[in-house]
Amino acid sequence: MSITYSFRIAPDDMPVRGNAMASGDGAFDREVEDEIIARLNRGEVEAWCVVIVTATIKVDGQTFKGEAALGGCSYASEVEIKAEFFEADSHGLKNEAVTHLEEVLVDAVRRGAAAQGALMTLGKG
Repeated sequence: MSITYSFRIAPDDMPVRGNAMASGDGAFDREVEDEIIARLNRGEVEAWCVVIVTATIKVDGQTFKGEAALGGCSYASEVEIKAEFFEADSHGLKNEAVTHLEEVLVDAVRRGAAAQGALMTLGKG
């Protein structure tokens, strides 16, 4: 058994204004916010998004998933997001997703023994 990871981005419903920048320079902050809003209007989801990393493990025909998310993200491309949040461990979203997966497995063990093997694989059982 091994953990597989995936990531996706979703539109962030948190307002851009007042949340994208806090440089102390109001004019600069507004310029950055205006650019993000313009990109969103062009359909560029990665301009202001939530990054979600999912850790998945399959045990005895059952699939268990843990997720971690970070909102208020603004990147030039999905490739950039993938490099920072998925391929590198700089933000720790993979670790957070595994922690959530462990919580899901512990809950499943409480309800039955199907996830016990997965917990042992993770070194938590």
